[in-house]
Amino acid sequence: MFTTAGTYNGNFGSLYFADYVCQTEATTAGLTGTWRAVLGDNSVAASSHVAITQSVYNTAATPAKICTAANFWEHGIGRASHDPDP
Repeated sequence: MFTTAGTYNGNFGSLYFADYVCQTEATTAGLTGTWRAVLGDNSVAASSHVAITQSVYNTAATPAKICTAANFWEHGIGRASHDPDP
């Protein structure tokens, strides 16, 4: 998981376009693989749209925040407590 360099208002029109923007930003940053936006809409929850299978890191925070997928969905990376076993 990474944070995009761009700033967006959240009105992508569809999850497909949000994923397109996310994939484009990842590719531009030199990241490989498939990247999807952590967003949901009226018919799909964000937790169903994106599978988080590893710990989530926020290296922009001081100190860096680490959380599990369960803590991420419950609290978000900004408020999640450090996971003692990433």
